[in-house]
Amino acid sequence: MGYALYMGKTKGEREMAKRTEQITVTIEAPSGINSQTGKVEEMEILAAITNRVRGTQTYLDSLFTDELADYFNGQVKNDFCPNIMAEYYAQIETNRNQAGELARANMKIDCLEHDVERYKEAYRVSLTNRQDMIDRLSDTVNVLRVAMSNERQEFMTLKQDRDNMAEQVDKLKIKLFDLMNKDAA
Repeated sequence: MGYALYMGKTKGEREMAKRTEQITVTIEAPSGINSQTGKVEEMEILAAITNRVRGTQTYLDSLFTDELADYFNGQVKNDFCPNIMAEYYAQIETNRNQAGELARANMKIDCLEHDVERYKEAYRVSLTNRQDMIDRLSDTVNVLRVAMSNERQEFMTLKQDRDNMAEQVDKLKIKLFDLMNKDAA
């Protein structure tokens, strides 16, 4: 089977190239290329094509790379169909799905971060309110302590006054008793 290849040329350049340069690719296989062609033969055919276009700086050179041959050989050895385009489109779909999942995950992270900030702010407000309440209660306790101290002081003063009055009453009672009993004695 032979093919004449005129790579990367315009129609006029191809006509000129036909006269000056002709590339013929011949693929030889004992039984031809068909469903009976062995795995090793198929891998060798791809290697021959890859070697032939290597270094030509053409689209074929960028297509038939060592990586392509390695991929193809791995797929063939594992009895998988090396349909690169199907895998390419499947990978695009996978990437699209993962991009969607990533976007949803980022949105969820943003929401959670927003929630965390709201909870922090609510906690700060709660702490501030509690601290204000503690400060008010502390002020109230201090006022009550001062009032209690004043009441104790007043109680002590009143007790002292009562005791003084009681002593004066006792003295007056004694004087009254003496005055009442002065005539009797």
